[in-house]
Amino acid sequence: MTTFSLMQWLILLGAALLVGISKTALPGLVSIAVAMFAAVLPAKASTGSILLLLLVGDAVATVTYFRHVDWELLHKIFPPVVVGVALGYLFLAHVSDSNLQKTIGWLILFLCALGGRVQLAQFFPARSLSGPESCSPLFQKVVSTLAGVTAGFTTMAANAGGPVISLYFLWSKFNVKRFLGTTAWFFFLVNLTKFPFSVAAGAISATSFTYFLPLAFCTLLGTFWGRALANKIPQRIFDPIVFALSVISGVYLVV
Repeated sequence: MTTFSLMQWLILLGAALLVGISKTALPGLVSIAVAMFAAVLPAKASTGSILLLLLVGDAVATVTYFRHVDWELLHKIFPPVVVGVALGYLFLAHVSDSNLQKTIGWLILFLCALGGRVQLAQFFPARSLSGPESCSPLFQKVVSTLAGVTAGFTTMAANAGGPVISLYFLWSKFNVKRFLGTTAWFFFLVNLTKFPFSVAAGAISATSFTYFLPLAFCTLLGTFWGRALANKIPQRIFDPIVFALSVISGVYLVV
């Protein structure tokens, strides 16, 4: 098994736990987990390891929210997502670890800015973006294409496509269960698509599986803990804390 110090193991196990919680309760925690992995592992290896854990969390989330999926929207947005994933693969395959780490940091900060727009829209719904019903079919197509390509690229390069998709689903006027169900299946399908690209880019290798089992256990634990946590802590209290920690994690990687 790959040798880590006690502190490094604690960071990785904690990050794996956050991945699980993010899948069933608080998506913003993924940004923190990404930064924690990048602080211990080389940037490409951290991206591949996070992907493996995301697939574990996806398995639980898709079963939990199976009855609340908008399959029509997924069918519409998935082709541009594949284009974005391919672009992210080309970027991932040719960038150095140090540059990738800074890129992850900047992506987190950029996506935090987008995530802040989502949070504001939750508190000021009257000021949120107009929904697709008030837009022309051409504009709807442009928005869905841009959202898909951007989400595919950011999730391939840094496992950080959540805020982009959250904005798009918010614009689509999803209720809570439809949002959770469609998000769960969207990322399950996207992460499956990313898997062979990540192997080809060297982000996932045999070494990735030498420390996978204990981390996967923490991710599974996090998915069940997240479901319980979501019923006890008000979202409007917890979200700003997660948002602030995400900004701090992005700054840490950039500097």
